[in-house]
Amino acid sequence: MKALIKKIDFLARTTLIVIVTVLFAFQEIFQIKIFKLKNLSYKNARVWSKWLLNLCGARLKIEYEEESDTKESYIYVSNHSSLYDIPAAIFSIKDNIRLIYKKELEKIPIFGYCLKVMPYIAIKRENPKEARAGLNEAISAFKENSSILIFPEGTRSETGEVGEFKRGAFFLAKESGKKIIPVGISGTNKILPKGSLSFNKGDVFVRLGKPLEYKQDMSRIEEKNFIEELRNEIIRLKNQK
Repeated sequence: MKALIKKIDFLARTTLIVIVTVLFAFQEIFQIKIFKLKNLSYKNARVWSKWLLNLCGARLKIEYEEESDTKESYIYVSNHSSLYDIPAAIFSIKDNIRLIYKKELEKIPIFGYCLKVMPYIAIKRENPKEARAGLNEAISAFKENSSILIFPEGTRSETGEVGEFKRGAFFLAKESGKKIIPVGISGTNKILPKGSLSFNKGDVFVRLGKPLEYKQDMSRIEEKNFIEELRNEIIRLKNQK
């Protein structure tokens, strides 16, 4: 009986999540393609994120080690172990952020097209020319006082451990002069474990650290040390009790 109840609960929550996501996607497509209202995307994405987290039973806990300057734009760099890292980060970051995402996500029916028309930035990592074009688009976003959210591991961690970082975020910092804010997310990988058919209610922690400055005159070795320092800072935020 318990197994049946769990299955019904999973199907009900999944159905609601799909409905909310589809409605959000259609809303974005109409607002952007018909009414040309791109400036509402960030607020709409935060509402969608909150709905998703509520529907899967996540209790979001947000901690800021330092209030960021609202007049500045930043590069937010986060660990990535679950699909729910995206809504958790989007809702927690009180900034007009543009998400950098893998271009393959545009293949998802309806939602993929929504991503394409939103003021987000697609990256095709296996094609250096297209990847560079996406990063240049991110640099241009700073001129509109937008911030960037990037997951530098490039893909979700299977173990929950923070993997090695790709250099995209550091290219952005070098070219733009923007500070990097480390973001540590924990608890999302327990909401819906791989292969599981039930949602687990629980706490999801999003911790934002102090801004770090990427110095323009860094040597290759100094840059490597900076990347490792940032990675260790995200691990600290993720594992903080």
